[in-house]
Amino acid sequence: MVVSLNLHILCLLFSSSLLINAQIVEIPVANLSTTWINSPLESLNSSNWGGLRTVLLRGSFGPRFVCGFLCQFRNGACFFTVSIFQTRTGVNPPFIESLEAVWTANRNTPVKINATLQLSQDGDLILRDADGTYVWSTNTTGMSVSGLNLTEEGNLVLFSRNNAVVWQSFDHPTDSLLPGQRMVSGQKLRATESALNLSEGLLSLAYKNDGLVAYVDSNPPQIYYQSLSIVNSAIYMNGSFAEFNFAPVSSSQFIRFETDGHLRVYEWGGSSWKQVSDLLLYLDACDYPFVCGNYGICSNGQCSCPGADDTTNLFRQVDGRQPNLGCTAITPISCNSSESQSFLEIKDLYYFAYRFSIDLNNTDMETCKQACLKNCSCKLALFRYNSNASSGDCVLLSDVFSIIDNKRMYYNYNTSALFKVQNTTKDSSTISPKNRTNQVAIIVGSTLGAVFGVSLTLTGICRWVSRTQTYKPQPETSTDIRKPNGKPIGRDKRISSPSLPLFFITVLRSN
Repeated sequence: MVVSLNLHILCLLFSSSLLINAQIVEIPVANLSTTWINSPLESLNSSNWGGLRTVLLRGSFGPRFVCGFLCQFRNGACFFTVSIFQTRTGVNPPFIESLEAVWTANRNTPVKINATLQLSQDGDLILRDADGTYVWSTNTTGMSVSGLNLTEEGNLVLFSRNNAVVWQSFDHPTDSLLPGQRMVSGQKLRATESALNLSEGLLSLAYKNDGLVAYVDSNPPQIYYQSLSIVNSAIYMNGSFAEFNFAPVSSSQFIRFETDGHLRVYEWGGSSWKQVSDLLLYLDACDYPFVCGNYGICSNGQCSCPGADDTTNLFRQVDGRQPNLGCTAITPISCNSSESQSFLEIKDLYYFAYRFSIDLNNTDMETCKQACLKNCSCKLALFRYNSNASSGDCVLLSDVFSIIDNKRMYYNYNTSALFKVQNTTKDSSTISPKNRTNQVAIIVGSTLGAVFGVSLTLTGICRWVSRTQTYKPQPETSTDIRKPNGKPIGRDKRISSPSLPLFFITVLRSN
């Protein structure tokens, strides 16, 4: 059957920041053969979320949870989520406010209005888009599912007749954890692409047998955090998670692995969610991979581009108003012109992946350079040594994220970052403004001179042709040629005809 929206939520007119204008009606369990249609009438006065279509709701006061279709205001993209919310105190009946999504089924494939969620008769929970396209399911067909339950802890559970868990959202975390949730080996949190884009980004936090690892999911992965000691359990309790401890709180809370790579604990602060702790203990602000974007150099929280202090002019900021968005090479590297590549060397730079990944050991800088030049995908070679420059470590990077400045005070190494750059031949694009002006003057002068010369030539030709066409032959005449004493010495026979202009003959000879 289709569950009517009005059985779940009564719409009222409220207007406050991050407030869902909906009265709470607790419906925590659903039976088989139930279908929900995404028609979000509950409006959200938020810059991020525009509407909610409730499927199940657990609780009326304190930390409470709702699962359903959550739609974005800016583009109408909708997601099937489990969200934590607070209720307004002193209001009867209570209302939902400050909703935060803590689990998402279809984060990479948003659906539209009129999408459907079906709990089928054979026990599968299936999400389809408005046109019927399959998007996601629990793959629990034929597994003796009896119903769907949203628990007091915020765990969405498919259960059997004897209330055993067949499938649960706690086993499939996205970017957040709730108290009581455990991470086991092979599970990971994946940060969103951005605050407004719920799709999976590049940052992951995984639990392995010996502890937690945070890394950029590049090829190969680049680790930026690893547990300092063996961690036997990664269960989230009030005041602790894995190797981390923080002050216990008395209100609602959750942990989120965020877009910037931080692992933060949030609690309800009475009117909004507030940060309690940033858990990745030994990382400074510049140790996070995305703090200054691709190729960006982080120094005391400030971002700049390679070579910004000199006149090399090889990199520029993606957006001058937002230095944290990173830098890009002015001339892209081309694998077809590897013979025209060189390196911009900057000393005393460090990289977060140094601690966990080395490509060449016991080598020197020249060997490190050559290894990068021979590898088309290599964009940055990192070289470090302690006391012997011929016995250092080399890291070759095809994906370059934020780089750390002034780390020598923390790490007893001599370091160099070798940025591969594409050399360009000297053409008009490299001429200085003064030379460019002179060149333009020469070109203009030459052009005007040529035009003037051609004009004179054409004028001469036209005059000559005109005279030829009007000329009439005259009878042959003879003229006596005499000596100075008056006696003739012969006859001079001439035919009168027009002659080419002298300047035209000169032009022809010069050509």
